[in-house]
Amino acid sequence: MVSLAKIFSEQSQRDKFQLAKHYSEILHKEFSEYVDIVAPGKSPDEFLKDIVLEIADELVMRKKNLQMHMTGAHGETSFRITQEDLINDWFTSLFDKRMAEAQIGFRDQKRAGQSGSGHSPGEVDGFITDAKNRRIALFEAFRLFSNDTTVIYDHLNKIANYDNESLSPVFIVAYCDVGDFGALVQRYGNHVVVQDYAGFTGSESTSKTMDMLKHTDHLWLGIEKRRRGPRDINIYHLLLNVGMRSSGVAH
Repeated sequence: MVSLAKIFSEQSQRDKFQLAKHYSEILHKEFSEYVDIVAPGKSPDEFLKDIVLEIADELVMRKKNLQMHMTGAHGETSFRITQEDLINDWFTSLFDKRMAEAQIGFRDQKRAGQSGSGHSPGEVDGFITDAKNRRIALFEAFRLFSNDTTVIYDHLNKIANYDNESLSPVFIVAYCDVGDFGALVQRYGNHVVVQDYAGFTGSESTSKTMDMLKHTDHLWLGIEKRRRGPRDINIYHLLLNVGMRSSGVAH
């Protein structure tokens, strides 16, 4: 939104009514045009990625709020991350608060497409929508307590069923509660990049690779490209270390 302030300051000859009119026009432009104005040099996918990454940073700062207290047979207390839907509620709230002025929203728990069995409607964890309430990105989240490839692949193979529009980007978010986060993300990247997803093919523009964009003690972000029909799809994989166990060394 800093760019908006700059635009307005450079047009100081306009009165407040003209500024309000132009501001409204900016907000109601096509999403790609809006990004060109407020974030010059970024693609719409990169713009959304940066917003999601900011929300992720907020979540890991609040990891204590994402825990369930568990008491063992001998009275010992331990912690485990809470239900996925409750963490998604936090994500939705933080996203909507941050992007309310831009009228970009997060719509969680929406029926879309079909379920994995094909016998009922699917229920995607969330869509990101623009100022005109049109879907511009898909969000799928799950919890990981180990490098459980069955859980990972089950969610990756649901994406195409949920989405009949070939949306890009797609955000795959794993809420992780593991002892060695560094080892998990390495194995995750190695497994996922060679896996075929239902409804997707490899991208014609790139080989099968996962490019790491960020890696800290508590967060890992990678990107890969897949193809649906004629369209390349950017898929961002975001792993968040939201457990209360010890973590590995930052890279």
